[in-house]
Amino acid sequence: MIKITHPTKVVKGSVTLPASKSLSNRALIIQALCGEPFAIENISTAEDTVVLQKALQDKKGKVDVGDAGTAMRFALAYFATQDKETTISGSERMHQRPIGPLVDALRDMGADITYLKNEGFAPVKVKGSTRLRNSVSVKSDVSSQFISALMLIGPAIGGLSIKLLGTPASFSYIEMTAALMEHFDVSVEFKGSFVVVKGTYSNNDYTVESDWSAASYFFEIAALAQQANIYIEKLPWYSIQGDSAVASLYQGLLGVSSGAKFNGVLAVKGEYEPDMDEEYDFADLPDMAQTVAATAAGLQMTFNLTGLQTLKLKETDRIAALKSELEKTGVAVTTGDDWLTVKPAGKATKPSTVKFAAHNDHRMAMALAPLALVLDEVMIDDETVVKKSFPNYWDELKKLGFEITTV
Repeated sequence: MIKITHPTKVVKGSVTLPASKSLSNRALIIQALCGEPFAIENISTAEDTVVLQKALQDKKGKVDVGDAGTAMRFALAYFATQDKETTISGSERMHQRPIGPLVDALRDMGADITYLKNEGFAPVKVKGSTRLRNSVSVKSDVSSQFISALMLIGPAIGGLSIKLLGTPASFSYIEMTAALMEHFDVSVEFKGSFVVVKGTYSNNDYTVESDWSAASYFFEIAALAQQANIYIEKLPWYSIQGDSAVASLYQGLLGVSSGAKFNGVLAVKGEYEPDMDEEYDFADLPDMAQTVAATAAGLQMTFNLTGLQTLKLKETDRIAALKSELEKTGVAVTTGDDWLTVKPAGKATKPSTVKFAAHNDHRMAMALAPLALVLDEVMIDDETVVKKSFPNYWDELKKLGFEITTV
């Protein structure tokens, strides 16, 4: 457990972000499927990426992805294209996260996939084939990673036409996959409810961008601090990452001005006060929901977060976890299947110290930590969860004046 405080509540300094694990993981699949080697520079050191790297190097036919959801989906599609047998398993929580729509699609394409325990969930045994069919339909409203996984293997089987059944979840991540594939000379066309992948991968070297989802926590810090001037190094203002929209979200609704500066981004607490009653649809930015919910709680504002239909299926049920933890700060949180509302709790007294549970979720821990700017101190029961996406998170907070001690 760690204790986090910030003596001055004034934040000024520079931080360095990890490389995007989302882009790193996609680049790794492309590298594994490309006929010629190429270099991936600035690859993520996050646990999720390390897990996928090990999975792609497997020689024994047994892959354990732990808690890494992206690695599970991408590895499943990748091994479906390989002429060998592979068993893919994960953590207990991973075995509760659905993979049925992706398995159904890969089976329709000709892959032989067997559930080893519960129908629709890992672990699975995959008997791959180098001759999969070139058209498929997939249920697209559960996870964008199902669609991205299919898109990524398209060039390895001579192209692929994917019919999307339902409104795609987190469409910005699908667009990011397409943009990255285009770097390797593969065209991805969106034709109504179809995604059409054409071409084969070229061995173009690639440098991974810094992670915009990691940047969101520093926008939260800027919003909650009494004063803030944060320079985020080596973060591209113009990015293929959908999560870069967090900058306009915070500028428009939460009082943080930002813009490109040198080779990074500057985030500054604005002079205007945000409205105390806001709403935003997070269907395309699901990983930003925890950050914004925690910001709203810290600012004691009413904020209605919608489009949260995928949050129950993440590392934890993030809707339930947010309600449980944010109410400890003295706000009221009401929830539904795909929405959450944070609002001041009338005469409730804001506590000086709060002990938060991370719920084995890296984004819960990172979103809750900045609340030390509006409380005397916060404690988090498991600081190690951040290694999943941002191993150096606590060191970067220290650069901005946060004091972090083990208790």
